[in-house]
Amino acid sequence: MEISKMLTLSTIHLSLESLKLLNLGETDMISYEKEGYGWFIYLGDEYFHNIIEELPQDIKRLAEVARENDCLWICLDGDGPVMDNLDVYSHY
Repeated sequence: MEISKMLTLSTIHLSLESLKLLNLGETDMISYEKEGYGWFIYLGDEYFHNIIEELPQDIKRLAEVARENDCLWICLDGDGPVMDNLDVYSHY
């Protein structure tokens, strides 16, 4: 049996640039929309390593935190928790 860990965070940790990328699907990341409430982003080793340099800095930082905690996925949710040590962005 294989079980993967997931880091859940607020979408407030995404810049407007990253929100647009995810909304428009204009990235090579494997991501899935959460029906208007956020996204799931896959951080698989070989795959993610190949695209990390193309990503905005905020997503790189979230991926770094997730991987430091042995997570294979990030769940970004509008109601997710806010971490004090991560940047927050205004979406207005």
